[in-house]
Amino acid sequence: RYSAGDPLDGMRERVQYAFDDLQRHQDAFPDDTFKLWEPDAYYFVMLLFSWIVLFNVPDMVKTLAASISRDPDDGWDPFIQVLFATFGVTDFPGAKAELLHPKPYGILYEALPKDRAGRQNGIQAYLKSWYKSKSIRGCYWHNRHKAELHPENHLGYWAFETGMLTVLDRLDDSAYRNLNFYPRDLVDYCREQGWDKELLETLKALREKPARRD
Repeated sequence: RYSAGDPLDGMRERVQYAFDDLQRHQDAFPDDTFKLWEPDAYYFVMLLFSWIVLFNVPDMVKTLAASISRDPDDGWDPFIQVLFATFGVTDFPGAKAELLHPKPYGILYEALPKDRAGRQNGIQAYLKSWYKSKSIRGCYWHNRHKAELHPENHLGYWAFETGMLTVLDRLDDSAYRNLNFYPRDLVDYCREQGWDKELLETLKALREKPARRD
């Protein structure tokens, strides 16, 4: 619906429904999980993480975490691990693993420890290479807009994770907001609603929460 240009008002409820549906699927098929080695699975996990941030629904992190395989044969990844740690999920594996999909995600991952200007430059470089990168070309929906049959099923191409990191790091997106694949309307809407500030306060409280001692 976002790709179709629908109004953003009310889209948060659609996101909530998507996570509720994921929870229903998880309850019915607990062994049917995202395997991070799969390009599509990795993309969808990153997409869902981005929606958690852009629509300020941090309670959905646990649902997402439970929907990902923790079997090392299915793939551990340090980028995904860092994102979960940001939301207080400290037991998610992968901190010392190698990045599963370095093209394109390595550009963003390597920019994480840099200063604000370095992260902004990383996102700009990422957006310029995202669609033609190896992992994205491996997704089933790549080039869907060229399909001769049912082109109406084209989902739209969005690197939602660039919006997520822009919000989380309070970045100035002026250098890349007009680049293809950047969800600028969602970033603007998130900030207009004040969700970015609410989310950052939530994450701050999580960091300051004392560790449990059982």
